[in-house]
Parts: sequence; structure tokens; C-alpha cells
Amino acid sequence: MATDSTIPVPPTSATSSPTQTQNFIDAFNQAGDAVLESIAQSQELILAAAKQATANLPQVPEVALPFTGEQGNVPSAKELVDVSFTFADKWLATQKSFAEKYLALTTV
Repeated sequence: MATDSTIPVPPTSATSSPTQTQNFIDAFNQAGDAVLESIAQSQELILAAAKQATANLPQVPEVALPFTGEQGNVPSAKELVDVSFTFADKWLATQKSFAEKYLALTTV
């Protein structure tokens, strides 16, 4: 006769305690902070290397860019970064709003 070797597991509550929730949030925040700190350190190393590399480069001559008109109206690199991050900020806010509204529909 075959024996059942499984051990029954008592059911667990579907809800978590406030302490468990806070512990998860704290751990999530600590992990996020560690990731962001690591990224910041990496970026500083890249900036230091780029600064050293560009110090040895000759000055870039001005050139006429095709298809930009007589005035050469091309946005600066800073302007491109600014407009890109402005868009990214708006997009992220839209995504957050959507997620919050979706959660409101599914949360009972």
C-alpha cells in the first residue's frame, strides 16, 4: 500500500499585517536606494573618465550642417536632454496615474 508522504500545510491569511507590509516597503526602499547609489557611483566614474579623455582632444571645428537652413537652427545637446526628460517625466506621471486608477478598479 502506498503511503502519502505529503505534509499538510495550514492555510495562510491572504492579508498581511501592518508590520509585514512596512518591512516589505522598508526592504524595497533600501534595495532601491542601493541600486540608485550604485548607478550614481558608476556614473561618476564614467564622468571622470570622459573628462580625462576629452581634455586630450583637439577643439572641434564649427561646420555647416546640411538641412538646417542658413542659421543652422539645431537644438543644443542640453536642450535635447531637457525636452527628453520633460517628456519622460510626463510619461511616467501618466503611467503612475493609470496604475493607480487600475488598482482602484481591482481593489476590493
